Amino acid sequence: MNYSIVTALFCLICHSYNNSPFLAAAQKARSSSSSRLCGHEEVELTDENWRQTLSGKWMIKFYAPWCPACQSMDEDWVKLARKLRHHGYCVGSANVAENAGLSGRFLVTSLPTVYHAIDGKFRLYDGVRATDEFEKFIVESKWSDVEPVAWYLSPTSYHMATLGSFFTFSMFLKDVHVMLTDDFGLPNYLSYAMFAIVTILIGLIIGLVSDDDDDDDP
Repeated sequence: MNYSIVTALFCLICHSYNNSPFLAAAQKARSSSSSRLCGHEEVELTDENWRQTLSGKWMIKFYAPWCPACQSMDEDWVKLARKLRHHGYCVGSANVAENAGLSGRFLVTSLPTVYHAIDGKFRLYDGVRATDEFEKFIVESKWSDVEPVAWYLSPTSYHMATLGSFFTFSMFLKDVHVMLTDDFGLPNYLSYAMFAIVTILIGLIIGLVSDDDDDDDP
C-alpha cells in the first residue's frame, strides 16, 4: 500500500471538511446558544464543552494552577470578561492540568497561551498580557492582522483530535503510575518495568496481526 497516497487523501478530506458549507452552517446555528452560555462571566472550558467556542466571538486562555505567569494574569482576565461583554465577546479559560485533550487539540506548548476566535477561526495572541492590551486587540481589530491557525492545526481537524487523545492517554498513564507508586506502594522502577512489559506485549500483538494480514494478501 502506498502510504503517501493515503496520507494525501486524509489531508484532503480534513481540508474539505474544515472548509465545507455544512460546517459553517452548523457553527452559525450554535452562535446564539453560545452567547447565552457565556453571559458576562468567565467560562470554564473543558474537554466536554469546548465546542461552544466554534461559534461566536471568544478570547480563550489556557493555563495551569501551578503556573506563576498564569496566576499573574488572573486579575486581568477577570476584568477582561467584564469589559468585553459590551463587544459581544465571551471569555473562557481552560485548565490544561485537568483537560489534557484540549492542550493537544490546540497544541499548547507554553503557559499561559491565549487564542482569539471568531466563528471557529482561531488566532494565536502573542501580545502583552494585560487587560488594556487585550481590549485594544479587540476594539482596534488588531486580530485581523493575525493569520488564522492553518486548517491542519485547527482543533476541529481529525488529526488534532487524535493528538488530543494521545495527550489524554498520556495523562491516564501518569495517573496509573501515581496510583501504583502512591496507593499500592510499588517502587518507581517496578512501575516502569510493568509499563515496558505491556508496551512490548502490545507491539508483539500488533506485529502478529500485521503478519497475518500480509499473509492473506495475494
